[in-house]
Amino acid sequence: TFAWCTSLNSVTIGNSVTTIGNGAFNSWSSLTRVAIPNSVTTIGGYAFHSCSGLTSITIGCGVESIYDDTFYACYALTGIYFKGNAPTLLTSALLYKTGNPTIYRLSGAAGWPAVPGLWGGRPTALWDPVILTGNYGTGGGSYSYGQEVTITADAPHEGLIFARWTGATQYVSDAASPTTVVTMPASDISLAAEYVVDFDIAGVRVL
Repeated sequence: TFAWCTSLNSVTIGNSVTTIGNGAFNSWSSLTRVAIPNSVTTIGGYAFHSCSGLTSITIGCGVESIYDDTFYACYALTGIYFKGNAPTLLTSALLYKTGNPTIYRLSGAAGWPAVPGLWGGRPTALWDPVILTGNYGTGGGSYSYGQEVTITADAPHEGLIFARWTGATQYVSDAASPTTVVTMPASDISLAAEYVVDFDIAGVRVL
């Protein structure tokens, strides 16, 4: 469907998608990260074949089976994050030529080997939801790796004007906007909203 779209670097897969077909994203060399929604149950063969820039992928809890050579030649892949039970591997070459990515799985999921046992020939590690702490803002909480979260500045009292977000702003779409989107990394992060005094409300006029 989208094979050899070498200039595209991102894709959003909607929650109505149930199957990713064979070779769907074959050779997307600029793709760096992708999240597969919980609605998807099957990932076809060669779906991400030769996505040489792909570093991480999050796989929703609905995926039941993964076919031949899905991640073949994904040389930069360092982590595959599973949100559900271990899917059925329909090939022994799923991770052929992928370097040595770590397979991350949730502690309560079934069918996985004990950490740090191998799955698909690659080491496993526990992965649980990460925490977003938003000081003087709303939207903080527990989220999944790669999830896009909206956070909004919330001044602690009247007379303040939002200035910027500080902290882990490398994950924020616009640090100068009071309402912005955070793309969650694989570890806990903290953001804080900074404010300046609204001098008009404070009764002071600056000329």
